[in-house]
Amino acid sequence: AGTLSWSHAHSKGGGSVCFSYFPPYSYNRHLALISQCASSREDSCAVRTLGQTLDGREMECITVGRGTRQCWIIHRQHPGETMAEFYAEGLLTRLLGLDTNGCIDGLTKHLMQKYTFRIVPNMCPDGSFRGH
Repeated sequence: AGTLSWSHAHSKGGGSVCFSYFPPYSYNRHLALISQCASSREDSCAVRTLGQTLDGREMECITVGRGTRQCWIIHRQHPGETMAEFYAEGLLTRLLGLDTNGCIDGLTKHLMQKYTFRIVPNMCPDGSFRGH
């Protein structure tokens, strides 16, 4: 079994120090991802809200594909799970061709004919925004 440990000497008056298991995925980056999806060239892509959080932030769902099989993929039920939203970004980039100017490979096209993907990149945007 491994052990995670480190030491840090905090100087008096040095301000706040934050430690994390994973690199942060900011709320601004989240909004940029949603914007990219909304402006995607993919016909089957739709961005809709599942509702608002207690703080008034949208909980978005991106729908991609036209297949009869439904596939829900939900990320960041716990706001500290930033790696999950990095995965969502990679998945949406592949499905929508966000890094290839809308060009989608054959395997992805095949999957989108069989499945309708409903992807929720962040189920807890308030906690993510607050840094929990």
